[in-house]
Amino acid sequence: MTNGTYYYPGSFPEAGASQLRFTVVINDKEMLDQLDRLMTRQGYAGVVDTAGRLHYLVDGRKGMPYASRKILEATGRLIKDQCDNARPLKASIGHNVDQVLMDSGIRPELKGYRYIRAMLLMIGLDETRIKPVTKVLYPDIATHFHVKASQVERDVRYALQETALHRSGLTTTACLCRLHQQLVQAVEREQMAEIRQTRKPPQQSDGAEGVF
Repeated sequence: MTNGTYYYPGSFPEAGASQLRFTVVINDKEMLDQLDRLMTRQGYAGVVDTAGRLHYLVDGRKGMPYASRKILEATGRLIKDQCDNARPLKASIGHNVDQVLMDSGIRPELKGYRYIRAMLLMIGLDETRIKPVTKVLYPDIATHFHVKASQVERDVRYALQETALHRSGLTTTACLCRLHQQLVQAVEREQMAEIRQTRKPPQQSDGAEGVF
């Protein structure tokens, strides 16, 4: 036992070692303090109910982009643990970016399309770049494409003008945040579908009868 923490027999707190750990709390304050430390350090915490189902509590105090990133991170870790052949998170993001842009109605021949696509790929892996857009994201994209940040902003705004998102009254920044949210949801659906697929029991052949 170390500071109220019990380590599973045969496993010790070595750097980088994977271990099963139990932390005993004796009152509500200790419970909330421990949860706050986990949230601050990790961004989410897993809780198992009496049926053995794992639920994740995600820290939303830093805003939805941060929470979305942590949901992606937790989902990606879950997939990695449960199926070695799951689509890597980066590849899944890249695949779904194209679908999100197609569904949004952004014309692929526009320069702004390329810039928005690169933005979604970038913030899909690091949501901290999404705010502030004009001071962080636009300059990063401009550097990548060897253009001026003002040109990126202008072309992105033009590419979004004909979309339903812009017609609904959203600003350019709000449109990008909404596209990012749609990307997160698409990746989550794809990854959960892969998990369900790996959990399917093997089907018996048509000619098989009885129990072997």
